[in-house]
Amino acid sequence: MATKEDLIDRIAESTGTRQKLVKAVVREFFAQITSELAKGNRLELRNFGVFDTKTTPARMAQNPRTLKKVEVPAKRRAVFKPGRLMREGSNGSGQQTQGYPHGNSKIKEPDATSHGLQRSTQARQVIGLRQDGSAPPALDGDNLRSRFLPQSCRR
Repeated sequence: MATKEDLIDRIAESTGTRQKLVKAVVREFFAQITSELAKGNRLELRNFGVFDTKTTPARMAQNPRTLKKVEVPAKRRAVFKPGRLMREGSNGSGQQTQGYPHGNSKIKEPDATSHGLQRSTQARQVIGLRQDGSAPPALDGDNLRSRFLPQSCRR
């Protein structure tokens, strides 16, 4: 089992970024997920999965000690539904079979339609690829900080 600290260590090592910065980004990422769920919003991370809330209706239960009937109020709970790549990417042995590649991601070449070209351009902008599809130089701490941290967490 991996912990949040293990995840932070691996991200810091693979990106060459300081652990303190990675920890702040991971903490903010989880805070944003929690915030969206608290508002009752659904959060979709394409191909990874969907975070959502479900409401458990009120019900009657029995106190095992006194055997009295007790009303349990309705409550909201967080749920996660894995996306296609996550479901296909793990065969249960802990080894990745397909799906998310380790390291740099590649974007498929766009189809001839303008919609495909537009989506490909947007994807390149999101992950920082150049127009020719080549990867950018490694993100330095300041660049990473400005892209992922809210203003209050920056130096």
